[in-house]
Amino acid sequence: MEMIKNFYESEIGSAIISILLLSLACFILYRFIMFFVNRLSKKIDPNGLHWKLIKQVVKIICMLLFVLGVVDAVPSLSKIGTALVAFSSVFAAAVGLASQDTLGNAIDGIAISMFKPFNVGDRVRLVSKGIIGTVVDINFRYTSIKTVENNVLMIPNSIMNDEIIENSNISDAKIKAFLDVDISYDSSVEDAREVILDLVSKHPLFVDIRTEEEKEKGVPLVKTVVRELGASGVSLRTTVCSANIGDSFSLCSDLREQVLKAFKEKGISIPYQTIEIINHK
Repeated sequence: MEMIKNFYESEIGSAIISILLLSLACFILYRFIMFFVNRLSKKIDPNGLHWKLIKQVVKIICMLLFVLGVVDAVPSLSKIGTALVAFSSVFAAAVGLASQDTLGNAIDGIAISMFKPFNVGDRVRLVSKGIIGTVVDINFRYTSIKTVENNVLMIPNSIMNDEIIENSNISDAKIKAFLDVDISYDSSVEDAREVILDLVSKHPLFVDIRTEEEKEKGVPLVKTVVRELGASGVSLRTTVCSANIGDSFSLCSDLREQVLKAFKEKGISIPYQTIEIINHK
């Protein structure tokens, strides 16, 4: 007991105990604040960018409180802290010059959080960069976007703030695509239309975007038009709609395969290029 008392009363022992208590207090404070922030974010807007930044601010504040507490608890560090305060203007200027890009990205991150051009989970396209992907995270430094190739791009917030962004989730996320099919001049366009309509209407990924008024007026589920009278056949185009771009690719791929099979069964021929070789002897 005497050793413990002497250790507690010593300068080193007092500093160690103070640091441990301070660590526990900062940890409890951080967990307490984060608990309420997480509950609020789930109720209000789980994917809101501002919640991401708020959590980072809370973490930084708790870390700063811990550092300031350690400096105050250890006498030798207090002297160093006093010396740093004396040179604070020079120190702040040096840090400012060294971290202009970081501070700029942090400010842009706050601006993005305030004006919300996108949220986590939104599918966006950076027009001038040609980047398409889903927003997965944002912090004070960069925005993380997962591309269709499953790669994560970490783009500085300054670029995101200046970029023209096309957000598919702000408007209707449904995607329209063209299903182009050629048939020979000997085949019936009407028969081809019926086959395509039947296949499209039965596909589970197809989305009917007609309004109730259009349905009452008898607007067809899909419209197949003659796009071109080509050199070897008639080009047909059908506009099909799906819930998102991923479903759109699968829908069109499935329909091409099904159309090929159904056309063969119905006797509708698809023209293809042939080469006639004449051998003059």
